[in-house]
Amino acid sequence: MNKETSWNALAKGRHMIQTPGKTFHIHLSPAWKWAGAVWLCSQVILTLLGLTLWNSGLIPPTNEHYYSVQPARSALIGAWQRWDTLHYQRIVDGGYASSEELSAFFPLYPLLAKGLAAVFGMDSLPALLIVSRLAFLVALFAGYRIFEQDGNETAAKIATASMALLPTSFFFLAGYPQA
Repeated sequence: MNKETSWNALAKGRHMIQTPGKTFHIHLSPAWKWAGAVWLCSQVILTLLGLTLWNSGLIPPTNEHYYSVQPARSALIGAWQRWDTLHYQRIVDGGYASSEELSAFFPLYPLLAKGLAAVFGMDSLPALLIVSRLAFLVALFAGYRIFEQDGNETAAKIATASMALLPTSFFFLAGYPQA
């Protein structure tokens, strides 16, 4: 396959994966394309906002409420290590037995993060953030499909973009199960 054909396929929403002897064609629906574009934009905007706040000192790199959790050293993930994220980190790292107060937090989110951390050998904070962000991508897709059924494609696009760009959307990127 030549380079120009590949770019044309991408522009039309068709993706090809070539392995020796086989070519797989993947077609992305408009819902996935729009959800992915909105998701990527929100990731970039909120990551830049987090970096800016971290580097300006408005988000302190440490805080007295870290319990037994090691503070993040990286501005990319340190800005998201706040509030309930610390409790979810404690659950991923030590389970519910590490503290009685952790029983207030539901188990599916930290269980998914623990599985991801175990499979890829990563720390709990990046695993929690990846689970949240991937769940947000799926939520954007589902929202698009729901709005598309109730209205039209334009309404679905506006609603999905609003979901990702409202001021409270940072909860979808933080280490919280709300995504």
